[in-house]
Amino acid sequence: MLGMHTFPSRGEAMSPQLDERMGANRKRLFGDEDILVYSPGQFVANIMQLMGSRQAGDAAFGFIAEAMTWTAVVLMTGWLEKFPRLKVAILESNCSWLPLVLEKAETYLDLYKHLGETIGNPHDVFYKSCHIAFESDEVMAFRLWDLYENIGLWSSDMPHLDASDVWEAIDNMNKWKVPQAVQEKLLGGNARRLYGIEPQLVVTQAPASYEPMIMSRYA
Repeated sequence: MLGMHTFPSRGEAMSPQLDERMGANRKRLFGDEDILVYSPGQFVANIMQLMGSRQAGDAAFGFIAEAMTWTAVVLMTGWLEKFPRLKVAILESNCSWLPLVLEKAETYLDLYKHLGETIGNPHDVFYKSCHIAFESDEVMAFRLWDLYENIGLWSSDMPHLDASDVWEAIDNMNKWKVPQAVQEKLLGGNARRLYGIEPQLVVTQAPASYEPMIMSRYA
């Protein structure tokens, strides 16, 4: 089992050592003549910062850029096929981008099949090996629910500031007429199957009123 979660994409590090490795003065990998290596998500954050933005571009788009790139790489290089028993969960990076990545990977593998690489169909490989997390506001996933029926994993993203509850997901699914049996898969069935967890019903209805708790360290 592999849980793929993108890494912080710029030098706001968790430790001085990490800041040195990831920040603006990071060392080159192999020597003075080598180019610096940046990830796609890091480009998003760095460029927005250089343009004077105070928005969290890395949180909004960096994770998505990283996950799209990672998925395309492992599909187009045949890496996943080297580990036929491996199960992968792509986490905390949204899921609405998945159809595009699968289509582009398939298109370009087909265009370059004359090179002789024996790489499986990206759709088949992904649906055999992978699951992907979605969040409550991803309307695109609910409108295309049949693409995610057996691979989607609901996530709240708690305790991050952009987290949302499951009731929002249920409201959106009902709005787009996602069948009840599919909702049950997306909201827990797929995750239980992936992780081998026995089902347990704890909450049956939304609270009548809710006031977010202020964590002590932020009080």
